[in-house]
Amino acid sequence: MNTLGAEKLYTRAIDFIRHKGGVLLDLYAGTGTIGILLSKYFDTVYSVELIESASADGEKNAAKNGITNVQFVCKKAEVFAKEWKEANKKADTIVIDPPRDGMHPDTLPSILSFGAREIIYVSCNPATLARDLEVLVGKIRDEKTEKLSRYRITDVVPVDMFPHTHHIETIVRLELI
Repeated sequence: MNTLGAEKLYTRAIDFIRHKGGVLLDLYAGTGTIGILLSKYFDTVYSVELIESASADGEKNAAKNGITNVQFVCKKAEVFAKEWKEANKKADTIVIDPPRDGMHPDTLPSILSFGAREIIYVSCNPATLARDLEVLVGKIRDEKTEKLSRYRITDVVPVDMFPHTHHIETIVRLELI
């Protein structure tokens, strides 16, 4: 683990947040590090992660640090997003930090319905980042209509967490227009 690189990555992600308050969704959260760090800026944080042990570690970390406004949800991101959409819930900010495969395709249309003012996408794979961004800023298609997304890219920054390798993390900020 590159601790200094991780600190730089998380600091950059936090710096990208321009709208504070309300609800933050932290999807593909792992142990919830980003959501926990951002919890002081939001009323409620939902840390969504499929792996139970990661969510449990996040709960322990939040409790150890006296953080009470983070709710850990152990679920697939696409299932959580679909349920959130069906419940007609909204989010003010979304942080996405998916695995190398990128976001599950079923997650993307739901996310676009949440009305988030901004989306922060942290990626370790430029190819899947490009694929997912094409949906987030491109055309939205469903069985009846086709319309343009309401998001635009405002900021992109690479973070080299693994010097002397081809691996690069990229943080992208999208804003509702």
